[in-house]
Amino acid sequence: FNSRRGLDDHVRAAALADELGDAPVAARAHPMAALSHLTHTLDLGAALRHAEAGRRAAEKTGLSAQILTAAYLESLVHLNLGEVSNREALERALELSPLDPRIVCTRFCFALVSGNNEEAEASLETFDHLDRELRGSLRSTSAFLVWGSCSYAAWWWATGLASARDMATRLCEEFEALPVRALGNDRLLQPTRGLVTIASGDAARIAAWHDEPDTGESWRYSGLPPLQVVRGLAAEKLGRPAEALAHHNEAFDVYRPSLWL
Repeated sequence: FNSRRGLDDHVRAAALADELGDAPVAARAHPMAALSHLTHTLDLGAALRHAEAGRRAAEKTGLSAQILTAAYLESLVHLNLGEVSNREALERALELSPLDPRIVCTRFCFALVSGNNEEAEASLETFDHLDRELRGSLRSTSAFLVWGSCSYAAWWWATGLASARDMATRLCEEFEALPVRALGNDRLLQPTRGLVTIASGDAARIAAWHDEPDTGESWRYSGLPPLQVVRGLAAEKLGRPAEALAHHNEAFDVYRPSLWL
């Protein structure tokens, strides 16, 4: 479904849906193709074409769930491209679902990249609100734990704020305590877990995280910030400069087409 093997199938499905004029299928297939390119190839040109086609198809269906997914994926592509002034897709997603943890995290990333600290803090306040007011319902899924902890960890990384570090740590621990976790979410959270571990200052914990085996074919492109960057930071903390340089070199090569470079 979301493996590298699935990319060609999503692209074929999107092309067939376009040929047949089937907007509901196109509205599902194009965003999946865009996500697969973001996750597995970083072909951002192809990702943008699919994301834009998906949102056009979704708007034709009039179905808010499909419009939301397509707008979210398009905003992610613009973020990867560094086009943070292009907020049309992000604002459409926020209009439809202002408390969706994925959308709130994307808004946070737009703010972080553009240097808008006020909006970044407002995004974190939304996560604070979700944590306080919707705890019971949110804990039935891992979305809040994954995207919330990603955002707080990135804010700690950017600012050194202890409260952000502590919140990221707590949400990571709650995620890891879930009885069932999706593999994709584990991959997304791996860099966050690394930042939380680095923040602990515990050399044994840092080494254990750094030396974990890779979690599958999508690990190179998953998470915020890039996993190999966090591995490089961990290696630096452990006094392994050669390993740190190797990680940072790999991050440089992998993210060459992207803002994250």
